[in-house]
Amino acid sequence: MNDAPDRLGLAVVRDALLVPPEPGPTPVYPFVLGVFDAAGRPVPEAAWRHRALDLATAPPRPPVRRIAGRHVYGGVLVPHFGHGLIEGLARAWHLRTAPDTPVLWHRQGPGVSRDMATLLGFAGLAAPDGSVLDEPVTVEELVVPRQGCVFGGWFHPAQAASLGIAPYGLVQWGKRVWLSRSALPERVARVEGEAAVEARLVDAGWTILHPETLSLPGQLAAIAGAERIAGFMGSALHLLLLFDAVPARVSILSRGLHRDLVRTYETIAAAKGFAQELLPVALDGAPAVVGPRQSVRLADPAAVAAAILAG
Repeated sequence: MNDAPDRLGLAVVRDALLVPPEPGPTPVYPFVLGVFDAAGRPVPEAAWRHRALDLATAPPRPPVRRIAGRHVYGGVLVPHFGHGLIEGLARAWHLRTAPDTPVLWHRQGPGVSRDMATLLGFAGLAAPDGSVLDEPVTVEELVVPRQGCVFGGWFHPAQAASLGIAPYGLVQWGKRVWLSRSALPERVARVEGEAAVEARLVDAGWTILHPETLSLPGQLAAIAGAERIAGFMGSALHLLLLFDAVPARVSILSRGLHRDLVRTYETIAAAKGFAQELLPVALDGAPAVVGPRQSVRLADPAAVAAAILAG
C-alpha cells in the first residue's frame, strides 16, 4: 500500500452520529460501524482500514441519547494484544496530545478485553464508564483523527512516537532475549521444535522470555536494555512499539505468514528506526502461506538456532 499520508489529519464534526459495531455481512467484514456528520454522510477520517480493506459502513440509526460538549473519537477497541496495540490505539498520535479532551470509543465484542484495558491504562488512555459506546448517540462536537497506521500497510512515525512510552535504557552488552511462543495455550499457533531451539540459545547465554507470564511492565522490563531481541513472528514483537527507542538488533523468524502480515513488522521497524532482519525458516509440511492461527513444525531446529547465533 502506498497511501501513507505525509501528514496526519483530523476533522471536527458538529452533531456527529456514532453507530456502534454490529455483525458484518461476511467473514471479510467481521463487524461494521458508522460515524456520520449532521447531514448523514460518513466521516472519512473515522474510516477503519485493515490491510488493503476499508471496513464497510453501518447504516445510520436513530440516536438513543445526545452527548454534550467536545469529545474526541478514539476508534475501535479490539480484544487482542497485537491488534489492540496497532489498530485499537491507531489514533494515539492525536489522543496523547489532547489529554484533557474526553475520548469516546467503539469496541469489537461484548466488553473491553483485559489486554486492551491494560494497554489503555499503560498509555494513559484508560476508558472511564460511559465512554465505550454500546448504542447510537449524537455528540455536540466530535474531533475525529485519522488512523496513524494501517495493519499490513503503513505506520506513521508520529504514531510510532506516540506509543513510545517506556524507556529502553542503556544497552547491556551480552543481554539477549528470546521472545518465546513455547508456553502459549494449545489454541494459539505454536512452533513445534521451538523448545529445542531455546535449549541451544540458553546454552549460549540467551534469556528465554514467555511474555504472557508477566505483567505488561514486567515484559518491558525483561526486554529493556537487550542488545539482541529475537523470536518467531507474532504479537510479542509488537511490544517494541512501547519503547522510546530500540537500539537493539532485532531478528524475526518467519512462520510463513502472508506478506501483508510481514509488512506490518517492517513498517513498525521503519517508523521506530531500529535495525531488524527477517530470517527464513524451513518448515515441515506447511503450505506456501501459513495462516496466523496455524501451528507449524520446524524442519531443522538446530539449523534455526545456528542462524540466530551466527549473528
